[in-house]
Amino acid sequence: MTRLRAVAALMVLALTGCTSLGMASTDGPIPTPDDHGYGGFPVTVGEPVTDYFQILSNHGDKPARITSVELIDTPRQLKLVDALIGGERTENRQFEPQFPPTHSSVGPLVPAEGAVLEPEAAQEARGVPLTGYVLVMGLEATEPGTWVRGGYRVSYEVAGRPYELEVVAEVTLCTDDFLEADGSCPMEES
Repeated sequence: MTRLRAVAALMVLALTGCTSLGMASTDGPIPTPDDHGYGGFPVTVGEPVTDYFQILSNHGDKPARITSVELIDTPRQLKLVDALIGGERTENRQFEPQFPPTHSSVGPLVPAEGAVLEPEAAQEARGVPLTGYVLVMGLEATEPGTWVRGGYRVSYEVAGRPYELEVVAEVTLCTDDFLEADGSCPMEES
């Protein structure tokens, strides 16, 4: 009987651990942006570029803290160098040929991991224009080729509850030897 109780106690402990950690929910206050894809961009192996076309908004009533950003459906030859958050988007931009970006259209940048996205209602109450937060990603081709980033995943938490969103956000990057004769990098067809 003692052994049976010990096994039962371990099972309860294991279940409690699983439920307290919880699986990340996909129905959080930061809505998943629509699937999209855009341009092909020329890049040089080993030189990071900036993608800052991705906008995140917090439609909830509590702050959301980003816990991680990672690429999904992306070949190993294309890596995420870093992810940053900007909060003062003054114009739409999608690409810059270096990382970190030098253009000031996204305002001050902070590391994405640990960044807090205020709810839109709190921003409105302070009179802040609702432009959303810009997710700025540094991407780097590690080998010559034509590489397609398939998308990204943002994990975040609100009041200790984990959430995540996955976005299909294709972008094609071509290294010098894989550009078209006219110097362009056409977007890959899905």
